[in-house]
Amino acid sequence: MRAGLPFLLLLPLAACKGDDTDDTTDWECDATHDAWERCTDEDAVEWCHGDMDPPHFHEGTDCADLGYECTEYGEGLAACVDTSTSCDEGEAWCEDNTAYFCVDGSVAVEPCSSVQTCHAHDDEAHCEDDVAFDPQQACDILADGPFEDKDVTPTFSSVFHEDYHADLATAVSVDLPDQAVSYIHFPVTHDSEYVVFLDTAGVLQAILDNEQNDQGASSGGPNGKCKADLVDHWHAELHNHTGSTVPFVLEFAAVDEQPVTLIVMDKGAE
Repeated sequence: MRAGLPFLLLLPLAACKGDDTDDTTDWECDATHDAWERCTDEDAVEWCHGDMDPPHFHEGTDCADLGYECTEYGEGLAACVDTSTSCDEGEAWCEDNTAYFCVDGSVAVEPCSSVQTCHAHDDEAHCEDDVAFDPQQACDILADGPFEDKDVTPTFSSVFHEDYHADLATAVSVDLPDQAVSYIHFPVTHDSEYVVFLDTAGVLQAILDNEQNDQGASSGGPNGKCKADLVDHWHAELHNHTGSTVPFVLEFAAVDEQPVTLIVMDKGAE
């Protein structure tokens, strides 16, 4: 369902993809197809982020991982369908923060992310954002602050020291070392989607947990509200069930020595 699609959202965790044209569709991802959905060859839903420069796809629910089939059931609409479970047209309900609705006589399933809530009304059920997120916030921070100068470290085991800490919603400036992978951490207090905006493309290569596991994020291109200033963004849904703050880590590639400014935003913050 298109309703409630977030600015950068993964369901359950999104990653940006190139603007490939699937053989089963006759449309391309552009401004006229913003928020349209389709099925990939890997049996997953993806949706078009067409108002970005350049336009690109974000992955939605992985139907194959859930044991369902990705089905395109209308213009710009796709869903994971459980063909083994029948339903009557018009049925729609929410259960365990998952939207269920009927597509061609079979139950379609849309799990909501940690920053969404399932809503059912009339003959529709869909996920809606809990908090409206405007990428203009990052543009404003870059222009007006707050600002911090921080250090990165080439050693993962030392990244959790306070010297290598980036505050959220802050323009953090770092100097990357010459041709060496480097790290800085940021705080995560609850399950949410986090977005990293950068003023330099091609320098961030991963978001990691504190055991160095890749969280599956990837680049999504410029911030459309200030694309000349924040030329890249990454996003990932991060999980913390500890009840206290847990550090997650930004991993920078081995590039030429250079300054970089980054802003980490919590999409679920009030």
